[in-house]
Amino acid sequence: MKQRYRSGRYYEYLTQHYLKKLGYDSIRSPGSKGIIDISAWYVCSTNPLERPLHRRIQVKSKHPPSKKELLRLLKYKEKIPAISLEVWVWYPRDRKPEIREIKIGKELK
Repeated sequence: MKQRYRSGRYYEYLTQHYLKKLGYDSIRSPGSKGIIDISAWYVCSTNPLERPLHRRIQVKSKHPPSKKELLRLLKYKEKIPAISLEVWVWYPRDRKPEIREIKIGKELK
């Protein structure tokens, strides 16, 4: 059990580092069993429409989210449609995550 927490924590820190390089500040929700692992916001922008100002991210390691998890994310997105809700999947030996944005009205695959 500790190993899974450590691996999840590692990928959450990696995600925060990646967001920092993109110009976002972020906070991590450690040990949370909720939907959101990281909340990020863009600090200074000359054109606020060029990128999402607020991002809510669920970090996954080694496997994409299940349909049950995607349904939970969609319900969350329906409550707060103005934010960018994303799932970042980190696969072993990849330097960049696979980023999936959760959108309302999109079919689940």
